[in-house]
Amino acid sequence: MHYTESQMSVGDDVKRSGAEVDHHNDPLPEHSAVSAKLDYESLFNSSKDWRLGGSRTWVNIFFFLVRRTLAFQFKNHQITGKNNLDRKRGDLCVAWHTNGMIDPALVLLHRGGRFVVAGRHDLVTRRSLRFWAKRFSVQPVLRQAELLRGGCTEDEAKTLNSRSLRRLSEGLSKGLSCALFPEGTSHSSSHLLRLRTGPSRVALVAKTLSEIDGTPLPRVLPIGLHYRVRHLHRTDLWVEIGKPFEIEEEGHSAAEKTEISKGSWVEPAADAVHSLQDKIRDNLAPLTPQAPDWSTYRAWQTIGHLLADHEGKRPKSWRDEVIAGRRIGNQLRNSDGQDPSAAEAGAELMSNARSISRTLRRQGLDARDLRVTKKQIRFKRSALHKAAVWTPARLLFGLLFLPITLLSSGIQITFGFIQGNKTDEGQDARSSVQFLFAMFGSLAIWPILLILIFSVWWSLVAFSWVPPPPMLGSTWSDVILSLLLHASFLFFLFWFSGRATFIGIDAWIELRRSVWRRRMRRSHGEEILKRGLQIIELSEKLGLTTLESPNRQEVIEVQ
Repeated sequence: MHYTESQMSVGDDVKRSGAEVDHHNDPLPEHSAVSAKLDYESLFNSSKDWRLGGSRTWVNIFFFLVRRTLAFQFKNHQITGKNNLDRKRGDLCVAWHTNGMIDPALVLLHRGGRFVVAGRHDLVTRRSLRFWAKRFSVQPVLRQAELLRGGCTEDEAKTLNSRSLRRLSEGLSKGLSCALFPEGTSHSSSHLLRLRTGPSRVALVAKTLSEIDGTPLPRVLPIGLHYRVRHLHRTDLWVEIGKPFEIEEEGHSAAEKTEISKGSWVEPAADAVHSLQDKIRDNLAPLTPQAPDWSTYRAWQTIGHLLADHEGKRPKSWRDEVIAGRRIGNQLRNSDGQDPSAAEAGAELMSNARSISRTLRRQGLDARDLRVTKKQIRFKRSALHKAAVWTPARLLFGLLFLPITLLSSGIQITFGFIQGNKTDEGQDARSSVQFLFAMFGSLAIWPILLILIFSVWWSLVAFSWVPPPPMLGSTWSDVILSLLLHASFLFFLFWFSGRATFIGIDAWIELRRSVWRRRMRRSHGEEILKRGLQIIELSEKLGLTTLESPNRQEVIEVQ
């Protein structure tokens, strides 16, 4: 039986259907109006032609565009663990998934090299992404969410998924990277969801293929993606490349390996799948907040920030803040079974931290805006030269190029904002929409804008209202070369104006934070400082510290 698009549930409609949970009794991911449309025949045929690793040219163009877009998206972008990469072996990159399409873009960019990738069915058939999906040879997969809601039959899902997973395994066994998110969906939780078996199955079949072909065995590479506020522009990002681990499980018998060598997909043994799945969870979980909710995680970071400052190791970057909060969370989680007085002190500590975090966050501030000395806590004060000279200079610099930015990028910004706010798939989808408009919009808008600028200029020249642009000569070749040079200059000017404008935006944000700090000092200063001192005292009473020596890892500032 072939199911129609109208039989797929959307958003809140899922709650009224009988397919709201999977076989583990976990809620199914919600479908948006777009992802609810599933035409199986079109989906199957769109991915029939496959090229291992996709097009080298388009992959390089994609990486170039991602780098340029990330420079606008994030104010500070750090990456650690580059020494864990080995481009001569296939890496199954696994990460937790909270920020839509930005997550796979980051994973593939920082792993580098050619890759194979799978995605939700609508990422292959959606008109805005179909072109790129074909160039990257994206393999569609059908999840329980599509199957249980009537998007396809069980046989159809098995046929498509077997083909897609086989192709991913082949790429991984040949030394390509593969980005898969074992939770199966982008989400808003502060901890890992239940892991799906897909990545483990792909890894085990890839290992078998490597053994058959005599190629280097693939590894599993856990990656932590840490966003300060995932859906905001000019936020901070830390990409934490974890320590890879080998695939020790044996998933197939000798007879099954023979079938695999003939091109078949053979499911690996269940015990091997679950064993590898547990290893992925154990290695990936420490690279996530591991908090019951976001308010608890923000409280840990507040404690870590204040205590680290008190201990003379004030966090200097978002990475340092994450590590300090992680150490506090680990110590508090491991304090179960403590005596009643310690448990009471821990509860009071968390209550004070939540209160400070909530009060600061309400005004767009956080623990970075507090300073701790041996005897007191105060609000941060900007250095005189920064407040009087550097910040205003950056603000004026951004304002100077703002008109050019509005001309060259105003359309992308406007449509990204409108479409991002219209999406019914949550904040992660909103970030994805705006990211895609920023990355691909200029490819379409800037050439058109360039033609309009040249047309208007030459029209004005025809009426002798403006002088003609300088040319290298009067021959056709000279004219064409001159126009190409002018076009290159304008493209550079569009890009540079955007960077300059964001420098001004960063200065404006810093200026606004300083104003909010003054207001907060007058309205809630005494309460915050009192609770801050209590946090320091209670932390010392419980023996908490942020001074554990972190693993030495190379830190690369991404420009």
